[in-house]
Amino acid sequence: MDSTALAEPKVPAKAWLRRTAIACGVLAAMACADALAGDPITDALSLVAQERYAEAHEALEPLVEREPNAPGVRLIQGILNAREGNFAEAIAIFESLRDDHPAMFEAHNNLAVLYAKLGRLNDARETLIAALELRPDAVVYANLGDVYLQLAEKAYMRAHELRVEGSPAAEGSEQAAASPEPTAEEPAAVPTTQAETKVGTAEAEKPEVPDEPEVSPAQASIENCIRAEWFKASDAAYEMAAWLRARGATKIKVRQEEREAIKNHHVYIPPLASRAAASEVADELRTRGVSDIWIFREGERANGVSLGVFRNERYMRRRVAEIRALGYPVVSAPNMKAVSEYVIEASLGEDRSAFDEAWKTAFPEQAIRTIDCAGRR
Repeated sequence: MDSTALAEPKVPAKAWLRRTAIACGVLAAMACADALAGDPITDALSLVAQERYAEAHEALEPLVEREPNAPGVRLIQGILNAREGNFAEAIAIFESLRDDHPAMFEAHNNLAVLYAKLGRLNDARETLIAALELRPDAVVYANLGDVYLQLAEKAYMRAHELRVEGSPAAEGSEQAAASPEPTAEEPAAVPTTQAETKVGTAEAEKPEVPDEPEVSPAQASIENCIRAEWFKASDAAYEMAAWLRARGATKIKVRQEEREAIKNHHVYIPPLASRAAASEVADELRTRGVSDIWIFREGERANGVSLGVFRNERYMRRRVAEIRALGYPVVSAPNMKAVSEYVIEASLGEDRSAFDEAWKTAFPEQAIRTIDCAGRR
């Protein structure tokens, strides 16, 4: 759910919360308690941006010891737990904040983000509606729209599964080729839930249609093998596998594989001569209306000036153009992450022309490539 938002504190005087990118989506601007302003928050935010979460917890310790039950302190602890992947702990914190402070808008919105992250879409929907009763907010409306879209996608996918299960192709009938084609548009990805267990190597349908009788080496050389890759949701991959089988493909494999993907884009000014020089540039930018600034403390970018982390490439380019227009040498670099997605491999007959035309019509945005049949796993 890429447009949902966790509130994350910002450093300036009144401690307003900022928009930034995290595991669950793009953040909304929200207010935080005045009690949060101060060096512990500044240090914690810098460490969170560097994904140094254990040190961020340490930086917050003075506030936790002084005001452990302060709503703002609990809010930041919830965000840190969410960033670390401790979703159960983060949900418990946000649920307690919502119960103790029913009018706390941030608690509702952050809780909805995590519900959606875990596939609890109905809970997310109800929580976002409660947040909107407290405050009409454009980002929360967008989040609610995303939830409704995902609920609709799941309903459509389930409807398609039922049609495929009841079709001649699913029953192994020779009439499979007459089954209706799915729509041309590839279904959007749906969050993986605990109920989804299709991992590792799996057959596209069970039982598998028996392989063709063995053929001579000369005949085998005309076999075509294809690979379609990087489906975020297993449902979309298995839907395409059913489509392939209905058109005569054999030896279909749906497999989960890992690959490197862009997590977000970091915009920054490269390292300056000293920390004092970096601080001077940061101050200049703030006086010119630029926010979301912090200074790299260590590593290869030490004494560089960070200007934000963006999941959306268009927003990243806009930020780069904004800073360059002010005359500063700004650059951007992608942060990578390992993602687990689905691929399909299948064997086709000798004639590819009819198949390729049907593929382009049904899946115009989904590329396929020819692979070596002997090298298939």
